[in-house]
Amino acid sequence: METAFYISILITYCIFICFGYHLAKRYGKPFNTTKWVLIVSATIIAGWIRIGKVVDIFNFVVQFNWCFQGFGIGFILGLLRNKFKNKVALN
Repeated sequence: METAFYISILITYCIFICFGYHLAKRYGKPFNTTKWVLIVSATIIAGWIRIGKVVDIFNFVVQFNWCFQGFGIGFILGLLRNKFKNKVALN
């Protein structure tokens, strides 16, 4: 019973991390520090907010907060990739 719940969390995070990562690839220039802090704090806060369920079928649950948090993690990873890619290319 709980296995489907944990699988749904894993699948939700993987899908939305991929979406966020691929969206961040479009931004070639890394953001300034203020925008980094806002993105990271919004990602952390998204994990605490219980907005609602998107899907709830046979213990396969997808919630908005997991979607937002996964998207934020992927976006942060993509921006970090862009930032370090630019530094390596310049050296």
